[in-house]
Amino acid sequence: APLFSVSLTSLDFQDVVVYSSKTDSVIVTNIGTAELEISLVESNNSDYSIPPTTAVLLPSASRTFYITFTPSSIGVIDGDVEFMHNAASNPDSVALQGTGIYLTVNVSISSRWNILSLPVIPVEDSVHEIFPNAVHPYAYSFDGTSYNQDGRLQFGKGYWAKFPNAEVAVLQGYPSYEESIQVHEGWNLIGSVSQSINVTSISSNPPGMVTSSFYGFNGRYFISNTIESGKGYWVKVNQAGELILSSLVIGNLSLGKIRIIASDELPPPPPDGEMELWSYGVVPSEFALEQNYPNPFNPSTVIRYQLPVDSWVTLKVFNVLGEEVETLVDEFQDAGFKMQEWNASASASGVYIYRLITSNGFSDVKKMTIIR
Repeated sequence: APLFSVSLTSLDFQDVVVYSSKTDSVIVTNIGTAELEISLVESNNSDYSIPPTTAVLLPSASRTFYITFTPSSIGVIDGDVEFMHNAASNPDSVALQGTGIYLTVNVSISSRWNILSLPVIPVEDSVHEIFPNAVHPYAYSFDGTSYNQDGRLQFGKGYWAKFPNAEVAVLQGYPSYEESIQVHEGWNLIGSVSQSINVTSISSNPPGMVTSSFYGFNGRYFISNTIESGKGYWVKVNQAGELILSSLVIGNLSLGKIRIIASDELPPPPPDGEMELWSYGVVPSEFALEQNYPNPFNPSTVIRYQLPVDSWVTLKVFNVLGEEVETLVDEFQDAGFKMQEWNASASASGVYIYRLITSNGFSDVKKMTIIR
C-alpha cells in the first residue's frame, strides 16, 4: 500500500511585510510499496498559495511542494495546506502560520526645506502624525500655478516641508510598488513608490511623454537619476497625462517610456522663496528673464533670470504709467541662474512691469500683478 509522509507538519513564515511574499516548502515522500496518487493540494486561506497540482509518487519517491505566504493584513495569520491522496491517512495537512507586518522606511530629513513624499500608504495620513517635528502642521503641494497648504498627504504626490533640525523620520504603512501619478503640462511636484527606481524605468500615458530632468533638493536643486523612496521631485512635462512609477517586473514597457530632455530651466522656488538656497553649478547658455512666481501675488514674489556671462545687471520695477517704483538690482554679477525677491507691501494692487537690462546688450520686460 502507499504511505504518505511529509517532511514538516507545520511551517512558520514569521514576519512578512503586507502584500510582499515569502516562500517555503515541504517534501512529500511515498514510504509505502505502491504508487501514491496525490489528487489535490489546496490551502484553506487565500493568504497562502500553492500551485494547483497533482502528483504520482512511486515507492521511495519524493516531491517538493512550494507554499507562498502573501499577507493581506497586519497580525498573525493561520492556515492549512491539505493533501488529498489514496493512502490510508487521507487527507494529510500542514499547519501554516505567519505574521503580516507594516513596511518600515527611514527617510533622512535636512534642516530647513525638504521635498518629501510618502514611501508607504500610512494608516494615519496627517502631516502632524507623519512628520511631528515639522515647522508647520501642513505641507505644500503644487497645483501647476501655486502652492497649496495640505494637512494630509497623498501617496504619489511630492511636498515641501520645513524642519528646524536634521532628523530621520521612521514611516510605517502598507507598501505600494507601482503608482500612476496625474501630471499637468508644465512643472509638477511628484512623489515616489515604496522602492527606489531609476528615472529611465518611468513610463507614461499617453506613451512617450517628453519630460525635463528630475530635480531633487538637498539645499539646492540637483538632477537626479533615481527616484528615492520617501523623497519628492520636480519634473516638467509637455502635456497632461500620467507618469507611471513601478519597481515591479511587468514586461517590456520601452514603447511607453518617457523621453527625458535636459534644459537649463530650474523648477519653482520653495513656498517662501528663500533666495540663498538657489545656487546651482551650471552656467546657462543664453540670457533670459522669466515670469515672476507667484503671479498674481501678495505681498512678495520672486523674479528669476539667467546670465550666460558676467554682466552689469539692472532690474527695476515700474508702474503702468512708466514711473519707476523700485530698483531691485544694480550691480555686477557673475554668470549663472539668479533670483531676486520683491516685497511689494508698500505698493498698491494693480499691474506692474519689471525690466532687466545687462551691460551685454540684453533687455527684456514682463508684467506682474499684485492682488490684495
